[in-house]
Amino acid sequence: MPDSVEEVRQRLIDALTTSGDLSVGRIDQVLALSADLARADPDHVRFETDAGLIGRLGAELVARHETAMAELVKNAYDADATQIHIYLEEKNGQVARLKLVDNGHGMTREQLVGGFMRLATADKVNEPVSPKYRRARAGRKGIGRFAVQRLGEHLEIRTVAEGGSTELRISIDWREFSGGRDLVQIASKIEEVPKTISKGTVLTISRVSDPWSEKQVQTVFRHVVSLLQPFPLRRVQGKADSDPGFQAYWYRNKDEFLSKEASLTTEFFKHAYADVRVEIDKEGQAVWAVKCSRHNLDVRSRFSLVRDNPAAKCSLVSDISLHARYFILESKYFPKNYFSTARDILQREGGIRLYRNGYRVLPYGKLGDDWLNLDLISSQRSRVLAPTRNRNFCGFVELTDPDGKLFEETSSREGLIENRAFEELRLVLTTGILNAVKRLDAARSSSETKRKRKAPNSAKQQVQELEQLLRKLVVHARAGSQEASSAPDVEELIKQVEAAIGTVAEAAAEQERLVDENELLRILATMGITVAEFTHEFQAHAQMMSVHVKRLAAEVDANTGLGRTAQDLRSAFSQMETYTSYFGSMITENARRDVGVIDLYEVADEFRRMVAPMCQRTGTTLELEEPEDFDILTVPMHRSEWSSVMLNFLTNSIKAIRRANSGGRILLQVGRSGSTVWLDFSDNGDGIEPEHWGQVFNAFFSTTSASATEARHGLNHEGTGLGLKIVRDIAEGVGGTAKVVQPPNGYSTRLRVSVPAAKEEDQ
Repeated sequence: MPDSVEEVRQRLIDALTTSGDLSVGRIDQVLALSADLARADPDHVRFETDAGLIGRLGAELVARHETAMAELVKNAYDADATQIHIYLEEKNGQVARLKLVDNGHGMTREQLVGGFMRLATADKVNEPVSPKYRRARAGRKGIGRFAVQRLGEHLEIRTVAEGGSTELRISIDWREFSGGRDLVQIASKIEEVPKTISKGTVLTISRVSDPWSEKQVQTVFRHVVSLLQPFPLRRVQGKADSDPGFQAYWYRNKDEFLSKEASLTTEFFKHAYADVRVEIDKEGQAVWAVKCSRHNLDVRSRFSLVRDNPAAKCSLVSDISLHARYFILESKYFPKNYFSTARDILQREGGIRLYRNGYRVLPYGKLGDDWLNLDLISSQRSRVLAPTRNRNFCGFVELTDPDGKLFEETSSREGLIENRAFEELRLVLTTGILNAVKRLDAARSSSETKRKRKAPNSAKQQVQELEQLLRKLVVHARAGSQEASSAPDVEELIKQVEAAIGTVAEAAAEQERLVDENELLRILATMGITVAEFTHEFQAHAQMMSVHVKRLAAEVDANTGLGRTAQDLRSAFSQMETYTSYFGSMITENARRDVGVIDLYEVADEFRRMVAPMCQRTGTTLELEEPEDFDILTVPMHRSEWSSVMLNFLTNSIKAIRRANSGGRILLQVGRSGSTVWLDFSDNGDGIEPEHWGQVFNAFFSTTSASATEARHGLNHEGTGLGLKIVRDIAEGVGGTAKVVQPPNGYSTRLRVSVPAAKEEDQ
């Protein structure tokens, strides 16, 4: 039987009235009895805190080393520090201890006990700017300190308040905060000792939780360096002009650590193709601007989300700026031998970062993050447009929201809460960027390098040559062919005429085949125009439709029938966007007709991502195998040609898989063999008969036929016999080949396209 309220109360009184100093044991006893008394209250219940909560707020909530380190650096920034020194102390090649030293205002005992040691304090909410330099607070939720637990099992805090005469020291062992114990009963020793620093805070983290790889060290370092906004785009209202700034310094084994990968250089920015800006003023009016010295371009224009009304203002967001350098990844726009370096930098650092109150918010702008949908939209454009992928930009967005009323970080510190303000911000910035790039594209020179292919003599030319020979023969006959001297000439002309007649007959037959082919191609071209127009019109409205669909799904109870319907609608709309995006990408690339070196693994990976919904609907898995080589680069080609190759292969594979009635599997592989690079497309469909291996790439050869089941799927239709012929023409046009080869184990068919590898002068 549990103790009664009176029994617990009496034991608590005895503990409090016992003579002698209060030891840690007695305080723990008093706290435990107080908790027991609260639980025994017959008329009220109270929340209790399990010690395991610390693990939830630390190691589990903060997933990555760089996020944890960012929280600690933010605390120094909020404490008006001008610098923080971060030390990695290694032992036997592994990080054994971390130490962070800042020169901020430090903490008094009251601040340490009532602030640092108290969960979810509202200090930064009630005081959104720092006391000395009036900085907008980078942290707000009062739980960032527990990020330390992600980094190590033991924490020592040493702090000296500005003007303080002694130093406070606390030692915390995170292993004690295990589930099943009451949080208030776990005590950490605090002591007052002579000063070892003049002011500020020192955090020493030992018993490091996980081994740090060299890649993690580099990642954390680059992230710490990039945390603070590189330069202000405008003066922040309320921020003191006397703020000297904030710098982070990084050390490994007491030696200052520098990395060429840490930040972008002025040398790199010099090679930007253009400068792009998007601004939203304090009244909500949006403006885009673009500068390009190559074309003597300097344009600035208002815009809005309301079609045909550029003066319409934003309803939620204001006082926001975006600045980005824009790059076109073609070797001709970079100095010799610098293109590979620029491409690597853009692959790693490209994108638009977001800085809130002067401090970076992850994951925006990280590798693989497409928060502005630039990668998606780039593949969806059905009109001619310069490249607009994340890797084509290096820039950042600056927004000020010290009260956190519009843009609030999630508890995990991984991004902002995607509310209506965030959706409007994203849509405005993306629209502004696209407007700027579209205007830049209009100014680009019309003398871009085009690949020209030499055409054989036409049938018309061959007929003209035959006509000339016949005229010569007639002339000889009229001149008197009875003369002996002229007979050999006539005989030779007759032989030439006979040969020419054979050539013309062959050309006529080929011309007849081409007429049939061109008639079909004309029909397909007409369909292509229709698809292009539909894709363009759909995408013109898709952004706003997407916002409305997401808002509807968010505002309806997901557990109701209407809520489930809204979620299904959102999913279906997302799939439709993805489905049309791939065709938009092909139309865009075909319209531009520019050529360049193609990274086969990159285009294959993009293809895999873009057709994933198609494969999912047909019950097919598509796997892209990691290649052994890097930089599998082709001679200069049209990017759309590879889209056409893979889409033709995909449609054939899905039809073959349906005929085989098997669980569909497709394997995509790329590689290099000497001076040739290749792409393989394998499937486990019904296969190709060996006697047909040499015929499948011929015009009008097809093994498929229509069915009612196939007609319901957009990819499955009667074969025209032109798809693989087009693939062969693309390959042979650059000196390559297309053929059927022996499939790998577990697959029935493998098609291979091989083309010459890029030469050094091509890159």
